[in-house]
Amino acid sequence: MMIQVTMDELKAAFTEWDRRYRENSDKFMTESRRLAEGTPKTYGDGCGPYFRSIIDDLRIAKGHATHLSDEDVPVASPPNSAKA
Repeated sequence: MMIQVTMDELKAAFTEWDRRYRENSDKFMTESRRLAEGTPKTYGDGCGPYFRSIIDDLRIAKGHATHLSDEDVPVASPPNSAKA
């Protein structure tokens, strides 16, 4: 799946990620664990949903009516990604 995020949104999301951790690390860890239910293969697999939710929160706070739902996001496969 591919999501479209501006550089400003990406920078703001990292800043928000850091703020949430610094202000309340226990709540931060609880929320990230909840969003990463199951056993992720990698750190990125586990944190990706949480990071995506931060971008959603920032977009909603700015008054954007939409967020990064699966229906709103274009799905694309990288070149040469055909499965054998």
